[in-house]
Amino acid sequence: MKIRNILYVSLIFCSSCTDWLDITPKDIVVEEEMYSHYEGYRNALNGIYKQMASTDMYGREMSWGFVDVLGQCYMGGYGGLGYYHPYVKVVKLQYEDREVKPYIKSMWERAYNSIANSNNILKRIDEVDSTFFPMGESERLMIKGEALALRAYLHFDILRLFAPAPSVDDKKEYIPYYKTYPSYGESKQPLAVVLNEVIEDLVEAKDYLARFDTLASEYSFERLATNYRFSTKEEGVALPTDVFYAFRGYRMNYPAILAILARVYNYAGNHELAKKYATEVIDMKTTKWETQLFSFTPKADVSEGNRKMTFDLICALSSPLLYMNYLSYASLEPSSSEVCLIVNGGKNIFDDVADYRCTALLSPIKHQWISNRNLEADVSNDEIKDMVPIIRLSEMHYIIAESYAAESNWSKAAKAIDQVRMGRDCQGGVVGARINDFDSFKIELLNEVKREFISEGQIFFYYKKFNTELFKNMKKEDFVLPLPDEENIN
Repeated sequence: MKIRNILYVSLIFCSSCTDWLDITPKDIVVEEEMYSHYEGYRNALNGIYKQMASTDMYGREMSWGFVDVLGQCYMGGYGGLGYYHPYVKVVKLQYEDREVKPYIKSMWERAYNSIANSNNILKRIDEVDSTFFPMGESERLMIKGEALALRAYLHFDILRLFAPAPSVDDKKEYIPYYKTYPSYGESKQPLAVVLNEVIEDLVEAKDYLARFDTLASEYSFERLATNYRFSTKEEGVALPTDVFYAFRGYRMNYPAILAILARVYNYAGNHELAKKYATEVIDMKTTKWETQLFSFTPKADVSEGNRKMTFDLICALSSPLLYMNYLSYASLEPSSSEVCLIVNGGKNIFDDVADYRCTALLSPIKHQWISNRNLEADVSNDEIKDMVPIIRLSEMHYIIAESYAAESNWSKAAKAIDQVRMGRDCQGGVVGARINDFDSFKIELLNEVKREFISEGQIFFYYKKFNTELFKNMKKEDFVLPLPDEENIN
């Protein structure tokens, strides 16, 4: 039996999920009891976010760990990844190595398990009416919308890992798209089919979340503003009384879904729609205060420890173990692990001495440089140190830049990149002098991505999207992870 079939009958509240044959009628009764109360839906949804923030997923491997190692973000060899940690084989793209395979299998299994739990919520949410939830239909649709968005987001990232980029699509079937619970096996689908499924789920989720995040209360949009998105410390009329409705930045909120739609359309090569959604996110303002929802984080805030740059962070996960987990990968001391994530290129990846990302995001370590994005200046600030960035404002500007590049409008493409650079205190106009065709545009964008997304797991996907080798003699097939062995059993 394939692994994914086992995952779909696991329950998020079971103490052990190792064997589907162990599922007993008692477990089923517990599940029915859980969903008999509105808090059961809330707990189930929160459980998906919690699993996504685990070390096997975005808490490490699908962000600053495995995926960034694939992206050649760190130095290998002595003083870098070391000689004995499995990452040294990951950086060489040795996917079939016995120490690398467990990483790949774990990411696949965890993602599909989270998808299964999303589908369980979606199966049940239409069986209850609006009176079941404290906020009525707005809350019911919010939960449904978030579950749909999570299903789409996870499928999309699995697609980006286990299937070729659209630019080199060979029309073969790569991953299944699960939409039912329980499911005992779905056929793998071609890239284009999966992308369409992702978009359909996101568009539907967008409409549901719009009702909660823009219409449920006269202060709905204000709760997405900088002062409330990741915090409830600032008191005010916009602060919800029920914590479940707060911290919208840690959830699949309405702007996040628009931003993810922009990312998906951009990856698919539909630059017109990608630009449309990216522009909508950039232009968003609070309804009462008429302030931008997202703006580039001021240098002063970043210098004081806001290295996650929360002003322009649209969506994040919360991973309580993130700081301690990262700490063991950021030391060259003898007592540390035999791996240190030395940033490839160090300060040399920055081309402007005024760029605050250089001093804010890198720290010296024995003549090398490590990313300190997860090593906050004030480690008592849990709201910052626990954050795992999912998508941010800068990516919207890069998407717009690509849309202009697709039209060979190099001046506007450069200007869009400059919007981010100037937001990071760089001098404007420099990029424009260096862009005159698509190759030069691509070089500038990829260099900018290396600066902007340190420790955020996006660099590999940019190189893959452009089918640009990460190192000399890399094959295009190296951009596609092999399926876990169990998935290849007929």
